[in-house]
Amino acid sequence: QTTHVLPVQMSTSSAMEALLSEPCYSDVRFVAGPEASEISAHRALLALHSEVLKTMMQVDCQETQRSTITLPDVSPSTVRAFLRLCYCGSTSGSEAELISLLKLCHLYQAQAMVIAVVEALAGGLRAANALQLYAVGCMYSETLKGKALAYISVDSQDVFDLALHDDSSALSECTQEQ
Repeated sequence: QTTHVLPVQMSTSSAMEALLSEPCYSDVRFVAGPEASEISAHRALLALHSEVLKTMMQVDCQETQRSTITLPDVSPSTVRAFLRLCYCGSTSGSEAELISLLKLCHLYQAQAMVIAVVEALAGGLRAANALQLYAVGCMYSETLKGKALAYISVDSQDVFDLALHDDSSALSECTQEQ
């Protein structure tokens, strides 16, 4: 027998992008930020990336009954970046946005997503952000912590010189308090 392959007009990535941008057929929504922005999503895709979300949507809890996940302390842009990473396998953002995304991925134990965000952050390591990324790594990722520490150990003079001269630096604040 001959197997026929039929061409599909839309690629998988285009289909996922369309699914993300169209709330039609979504079955869960995030309510994000102090402004309570509503962002639609699909349980099946969330469950693929996060055991926490999968479990949350299976048990009889308030989120399941209302099909709503409320995140008042998370910006809508962070939730959108999280969903874009779930649906499309990629996202973009500033370092601060990626740190917020890492926190959300860590919260939901989306390990593959944590790894992707950590790699993006580690790829941007420099003297100006090494201490901050080390602190973020201490809270959310041993890998990021290790990469930042390795960077600091190689370029310690520049890292600490920048930290001591940067008024917004946590190191500067600590030395001023003492």
